[in-house]
Amino acid sequence: MRPGSGRLRTTALAPLLTQMQQACAPVAAAKGLRLVLECDDDLLVAHTDAAHLNRIVRNLLDNALKYCDAGTVWIRASWRGGP
Repeated sequence: MRPGSGRLRTTALAPLLTQMQQACAPVAAAKGLRLVLECDDDLLVAHTDAAHLNRIVRNLLDNALKYCDAGTVWIRASWRGGP
C-alpha cells in the first residue's frame, strides 16, 4: 500500500507510537537523548491511512532526533475533545 493511496482504516495509536519509539531508540541513545512516549489511552485511535501516518511520525521523530542536542524528545498523543 502506497502512503496517500486513500485507504483509510481505524488505527490504534499506542502500538504505532511504541513501534516508532523502539525503532528510534538506538539513535536517541547514541546521542545521549531520552526518548519518552506518553499516550493517554491504549484505546486512542485515528481513522487514517496507517502507512502515511507511520511515515509522518517517523519523519517528525527523525527530525527531532537530528536537531536535538541534549535532553528529552517526547512522543505524545492525547484526546483533545471533539465529535
